Amino acid sequence: MEVGQYIFVNCPTISLLEWHPFTLTSAPEEDFSIHIQVAGNWTEHLIDTFQLETPRIEVDGSFGTASKDISQYEVVMLVGAGIGADQTLKTKKIYFYWLCQDTVAFAWFYDLLASLEQKM
Repeated sequence: MEVGQYIFVNCPTISLLEWHPFTLTSAPEEDFSIHIQVAGNWTEHLIDTFQLETPRIEVDGSFGTASKDISQYEVVMLVGAGIGADQTLKTKKIYFYWLCQDTVAFAWFYDLLASLEQKM
């Protein structure tokens, strides 16, 4: 596993055809893990199902990351809809767009963004 990789997850108990992408949240030396936030009908169903039983889960992936070589460029635009940021960049300028459903999610990320800004 590498930073930024993702997998597709299917729960046949909920739907045979629905596959949903999730970013891997574990370190490369750990067993893989993902974090799932209830953000719609499918994830709500998934949480409800896990409260009743341990359903069969199917996984497709892992798939690579588009941001693997970003440290080789002077100007970069990152668009994030998940988690993860590399603190060892040698990049001179970053345009970072992070999509969240509400502003509360930005609070826990503020310290890391401020630290990166100071380093740059």
